[in-house]
Amino acid sequence: MSRLTDFEEKWMKKQAFELPEPSALGDLCEHAKPFVAWCEELIAKTRKHATEATVNVAHLQLQAQYWARYAAAPLPHRNHIGARQGHACLFQVYRHYYVLLRELLLSINPPLLREQPQRYEAPPPQIAGVPFGILKSNST
Repeated sequence: MSRLTDFEEKWMKKQAFELPEPSALGDLCEHAKPFVAWCEELIAKTRKHATEATVNVAHLQLQAQYWARYAAAPLPHRNHIGARQGHACLFQVYRHYYVLLRELLLSINPPLLREQPQRYEAPPPQIAGVPFGILKSNST
């Protein structure tokens, strides 16, 4: 006799699967915590009045704030690009909020699925070398 796995049991009972929400950033270092608070305020303010211009300005503010904090952080926190045992540093915070702003911008102004064809305007018809339409006279 084979025992059913947890998946098979839930499938037979037709239970809804719920995946746990992963924490977006994990454990934050002491240099990233104030940056997260600043970013949350920026995102809330931008979502409140979301236009293409405000999101672009928020992108610039986020980048300026990241580089200011990057310059003030000790060397190990500057070079901490990849995830290490759930430790989130300045770059991970910056990347997370940059992606949120990018998604907000794309929801406001989605990209075109294809280029719009260029409109071709045919020249006015001509019969026996005489154009139809408005003729400009040279006499004044």
